[in-house]
Amino acid sequence: MSRIGPPPVDALPDITWARVERDLWAALDRAPVEAAAAAPIAAPRTWPRVAVAGALIAAAALVAFLVWPRDGAQHGDLPSRVATGPAPTTVSFGDAEITVAPQSTMVLAGTPARGVDIVLEAGSATFAVAPRHHRPPFVVHAGAVDVRVVGTRFTVTRSGDSARVEVAEGAVEVVAHGHREHLLAGSSWDSSRGWEAAIRSSATITDPDDVAAARTLADDGPVTAPPPVAAPPPVAAPPPVAAPPPVAAPPPVTAPEPDPRTAYEAAATLEPTDPTAALAAYRQLARGRGPWAANALYAAARLADQEGDAALALTLASQYGERFRDGANAGDAARLVTHLEGAADAPRP
Repeated sequence: MSRIGPPPVDALPDITWARVERDLWAALDRAPVEAAAAAPIAAPRTWPRVAVAGALIAAAALVAFLVWPRDGAQHGDLPSRVATGPAPTTVSFGDAEITVAPQSTMVLAGTPARGVDIVLEAGSATFAVAPRHHRPPFVVHAGAVDVRVVGTRFTVTRSGDSARVEVAEGAVEVVAHGHREHLLAGSSWDSSRGWEAAIRSSATITDPDDVAAARTLADDGPVTAPPPVAAPPPVAAPPPVAAPPPVAAPPPVTAPEPDPRTAYEAAATLEPTDPTAALAAYRQLARGRGPWAANALYAAARLADQEGDAALALTLASQYGERFRDGANAGDAARLVTHLEGAADAPRP
């Protein structure tokens, strides 16, 4: 007969262990006081020992209640609050490593299986998060600013209602006041810059089919025929005028090329709803030159891998390494090539 081992228990994060240890020591500290208050004055000396033993058993039951998984619940379901003093601290939450700066406060909630939500109440924190691909979302909230992680290392700083995002590696998506912006490695975003200026500079599209306010003849009353006009007196024919010299035809007008940054941001906006169109836009922009062509080529390789086209992703990532050896995403492209080549060489099941 085979022996059945103990059931598997999920590893608890440091924050949960600290809470369990605190509750256990608090229970042990209260046990002698509660036992002395409940025992009669003339009771034998053995009663306090019994009371302490009972308190220890109750504390052990409390630990088992907190640690043992119940009804399929996983650690991380309940929010955890982290507040630092004069020194920074590093915590692990899901598949992320978070360095919380001094004098900072944040709340961590969610699970890696369902998605992670972190609220930065004050201060600053640096996040190192694994690429999401098809993983559940990882979102950091700082006031009215939401930072959606694509797979990166970045820092979020909050002061009151203002927030600043700095990307060290990879890319993040910032959403604020109904606007979305895609940040790449080496770039930053600050909520203090005015979104209103961008709104004022954007083109306003009107509805050409809206004729509710159009003026009609019926608004001016019935139409009457104009009074007859007397014929003008005959006019003598003017002397002949020499024909003007021929005028050269103007050169053809060509449409201006779109701004590379505008084209890149338009492609990034299409990713959540139409990844196929976004991939085509990235590849079109990658045919040019300059930093936005490099960003578009790496974004196309990343998106192709995310959509399951490993062959196209490997081709695009290899092209990045050949064309932009010193690009901002050269390391990311090399790691993507290594990952895809390893997946291609893996034995088939």
